[in-house]
Amino acid sequence: MNIFRKHEISKPDKTQLLLGLLLIVSPWIVLFFTTIVITHHSVFESGPCWSDELSYWHETLSFCQKGFDFGYYTINEALPKCLSFGTHGFGAVSVYALFGKIFGWKTYSIVIANSFFLSLAFLISVIISKVSSKNLLSMLLFSMSFTPLILFSSTSMTELLNFSVLIVYVGLLYVYFKRGGNQLLALLLVFCTGISFIRIIYIVLFLPLLLNRKDGFRID
Repeated sequence: MNIFRKHEISKPDKTQLLLGLLLIVSPWIVLFFTTIVITHHSVFESGPCWSDELSYWHETLSFCQKGFDFGYYTINEALPKCLSFGTHGFGAVSVYALFGKIFGWKTYSIVIANSFFLSLAFLISVIISKVSSKNLLSMLLFSMSFTPLILFSSTSMTELLNFSVLIVYVGLLYVYFKRGGNQLLALLLVFCTGISFIRIIYIVLFLPLLLNRKDGFRID
């Protein structure tokens, strides 16, 4: 079952392949630049420092080691009414915990995970959207010069994880607006629901689907 529908198969040229590859590895290039060139330290010497970084990292460590039975993370001594997660919720922590279960959890793990997720998002976007060389070049230049990406690339914050899910969302939305399809619509609805647990504001991402009338907004 092909949720993206059958469409003309166009073999990418060498320029598209090169730009696509550079886009996929661009998060690692930025990470190398910010750690080795600017701050003069190895990425493996990175670690959480800010309060939010420490919270995400330690909560993920606890979840990796103890599962749901890891006590409580709270603010002002107010225990959560459901589960054990703190004010950040369980969305981002669950994603990082999956990475930690597979690759282990070190002080620098969120930094590595963020670049991994961003590369994966670019890979998915390149595969499903099949954009032109010109658009790939624009995406590459933007990703290499996007200030928030550069600033947060060597931190243990979740900004790059959020960039990653938004890139996948935009890619899926682009394909849906271009080709339509109830199965792709259903995938978008499920995806939006899932990422809303990472950041609740993502519920607004349902709006383009609700406002779009291309396929009558029905899931048969």
